Amino acid sequence: MAEARDACSALRWLPAMRRRTEQVRVEACVRAAAASAEVDGARLPLEQVRSLVAAQEHVPARGDHRDPVLALVTGALRVTLDAHGSAVALGRAPRQVMARMHALAAADLVADRTALGRPSPAAVQRLDLLARLVVDRSPAPALVVAALVDAEVTTSEAFVPVSGVVARALARCVVVHGGLDPAGVVVPERHAVADRAGREAALAGYRAGGPDGVVGWVRWWGDAVVAGAAEATRVAEHVMAGRLT
Repeated sequence: MAEARDACSALRWLPAMRRRTEQVRVEACVRAAAASAEVDGARLPLEQVRSLVAAQEHVPARGDHRDPVLALVTGALRVTLDAHGSAVALGRAPRQVMARMHALAAADLVADRTALGRPSPAAVQRLDLLARLVVDRSPAPALVVAALVDAEVTTSEAFVPVSGVVARALARCVVVHGGLDPAGVVVPERHAVADRAGREAALAGYRAGGPDGVVGWVRWWGDAVVAGAAEATRVAEHVMAGRLT
């Protein structure tokens, strides 16, 4: 956990983080969104995801039920770009932020518009507990809270068909709100793709219950943050050099 904190703290000294923070954040969000969608089976080249930002196709949510891969990636891009701005609201009204994330992520995938923003009934109690955890400003480190949010929203299938995408976007909100990554440039989602087997094993352990499963999942999430900070460093270097690859 200390390694993750130190990796995030080191980012603030990068030249690009002092001069071109917004550019770094947008590119980090592009990579995070592409990876988040890929975890759930929807893969597009980074160049194409960048073009969605340039064309501003991520807003407004149109709900036109396009190609499902493009729809999921676009939804992931919407919520990932929104996470930094929604971080403050998360501490005041987490359930509203959850609903907003679902509406943004699923807009092009759900035919019934009235279902947007509404969690599955079976997940309501678990979401209420998560909301209290965030609002009560738990003494737990932001990394631990983010890991719990990611796991709970994912395993409860709270926001079908985009539970995983919403879970990862909410976790981004938590690390920003909790001060671990206030700039919103860390890309833990890339580790979820690179270590897909490790993630599935850790998530299975969490789902099985018990302290060992929770600890294993939090450790995996710590590794994801360290890897995500390394990815943020690469993004910052590429932004300063004027080349994105």
